[in-house]
Amino acid sequence: MTELFVNHNVMKISLADSGLDIFVVLALVLLLCIVSMRKRDIIFLDLGTSLMFRGLAILLLLFGHFSEMCLAHDARLPVDGGFLAVCIFLFLSGYGLVQRYGVGCIEGSFLPNRLLRLFVPLWLTLTLFVWLDKWLLGLSHPLWEVAMNYCGVMLNGAFVRVNSPAWFVDYILLQYVIFFFLFKSSLGIRKKIVFQFIASVALAICIYSTALFDYFSIWLQYTLVFPFGVFFGLITRNAKLQRGLVGERGGKVVYVALLSVVASMCIIWVTGEFSSQIGHHPKLLMQQIAVLGFVISGGYVLCALNVESLFLVFLGKYSFEIFLLHLPFMVKYDFVLFRKPLVLSSLLYLAVLIALSVALQKTSNLIRNSIVKRFAF
Repeated sequence: MTELFVNHNVMKISLADSGLDIFVVLALVLLLCIVSMRKRDIIFLDLGTSLMFRGLAILLLLFGHFSEMCLAHDARLPVDGGFLAVCIFLFLSGYGLVQRYGVGCIEGSFLPNRLLRLFVPLWLTLTLFVWLDKWLLGLSHPLWEVAMNYCGVMLNGAFVRVNSPAWFVDYILLQYVIFFFLFKSSLGIRKKIVFQFIASVALAICIYSTALFDYFSIWLQYTLVFPFGVFFGLITRNAKLQRGLVGERGGKVVYVALLSVVASMCIIWVTGEFSSQIGHHPKLLMQQIAVLGFVISGGYVLCALNVESLFLVFLGKYSFEIFLLHLPFMVKYDFVLFRKPLVLSSLLYLAVLIALSVALQKTSNLIRNSIVKRFAF
């Protein structure tokens, strides 16, 4: 089967002279985002806007992982797109939960529904990748490891996992559990916010100071992002603040928001470019603040201009499925990605990835709906 595709994991291919090709691909994707713009009456960080930012996060993830894993070192982008993408996902998840469920309206079916939304696509992709690993690579995974993966336990850095990005499922599920029990409780709103932060920090300390660090260290860099999304969601539910966000759509406020967007992008780029001088942990903190500032300021700008990109919204709708599928087809089963010309093969990879993600979501929804109907929750 090796003649049918290029396996980056085995061949260790590095594309050193691909700068112009990558620029062309970026330009084409940007053009697609722009030409698909339309006018819509937007409320600050509503569902459509959140989907836009999720779509942007997916593009950051794809270009970031491609740069990190498939380009020669001197051709790589200075920005860690995967890190920025996960920050956007976690922030919007925390924010969106509060906007949907409020302070005390969370139902008992919350956790079962979230489990199904996460695990049905996870099980389908794990089944696919276990089969492809065996068929294409001759790689057999131990039964106990596959069983742990199906249970949602992804051991970071210790074993060859079936699908490495699936670590996100463990982490977001744990944040959902913390959110559910806190917001189901009778605690006051301020205490709920404080305990959301405390629980995340306590989890990080537990991982950092024990043998769990060898398996879940990747969680540490995102400790405060989901709680901050919850916090920001709660403060923007304030009626006076909402009227201000919707009412002040013109004048100097828009220019300040635009300046904040540009400043955030500059901070992300500069801290990435000079990361060796700044230091790893200060860089991560500065980039987290910058990317959250970018989302908040960008959300206000979109609200003021009443525009959205249909292409980004479309990507956002299938962002979780793309997240689960993208890396194995980039570095393990890359049937097309490293073919010449690179521009055409990259666009074909994106098209195939989107098609697979649409099929995965539709299949997952059919399975999930049948389970919900059968067990009535």
